[in-house]
Amino acid sequence: MIERDRPYCQVVDGHRLPGSFSEEVYRSGLRYRPEPGDVVLDTFPKCGTHWVLGILKAAYQVCREVTPGSTFLEKLGLDAIEKCARPRIVFTHLPFQLVPFSDQAKYIYVIRNPKDCCVSFYHHTKTIPAYKFQDGTFDEYFEIFLDGRTDFGSYYESLRSWYSKKDEPNVLFLTYEGMHADVRRSVLKITRFVDAGIADELDRDEDKMRTVLEKSSVGSMKKEFELQFVRKGVVGDWRNYFSPEQSRRLEERFFREVAGTDIPKLWESTDWLLGGRKT
Repeated sequence: MIERDRPYCQVVDGHRLPGSFSEEVYRSGLRYRPEPGDVVLDTFPKCGTHWVLGILKAAYQVCREVTPGSTFLEKLGLDAIEKCARPRIVFTHLPFQLVPFSDQAKYIYVIRNPKDCCVSFYHHTKTIPAYKFQDGTFDEYFEIFLDGRTDFGSYYESLRSWYSKKDEPNVLFLTYEGMHADVRRSVLKITRFVDAGIADELDRDEDKMRTVLEKSSVGSMKKEFELQFVRKGVVGDWRNYFSPEQSRRLEERFFREVAGTDIPKLWESTDWLLGGRKT
């Protein structure tokens, strides 16, 4: 079913997708069966997909002299996954319950504070003509994000679904802000989770670590990936867009959506929640 309101999207089997995606291809991607050695990288959109992808590719290139294959599950489907070079990284924006899960694969999930996520997703949506939102305003997009009407569904559904699996032995749960606070440590954490040998090599060889950090920097990623998929890569840009009322409303929605969990503790070291934190 195609949604006629803006941004242009469709609902396939109850899940929201960009209107330009193929239903058939999307459904084929759900038939993917992960194999040993596969890495499934899941994020809500604009929460660090290409950053982590850049780290993994750079680490393999520097330490293994190989470039992992990578593909987008929802957009390119099963055929692209099967043709992907090994080692392979399958990235997706699906909530946990829709992701093909196997004990034989490794899963990395990254989430970003919803205020910065909203701002970045707004610019992404406004930039890509297929969304038919070039003249859209931030105020308009804020309401869409708040209500969970963005493509790929609700930010909160994605976060809750993966947070409940964060302690699984083959799941690595990260925050964008935590990565930003200590990039070197995050590179080691990601690589140790995927391949401990790579992490050990980067930890003892500062030149190799420096190369990985450079290859996965925002500047380098803008050259490798399409510009609309890599913007600023900063923390706190929401302050340039959110009104006090919008900030209050999003925080209220956040606490309502994560009630009964300790999810707010993910961001204790940042200040985006100070306006809504209960004391």
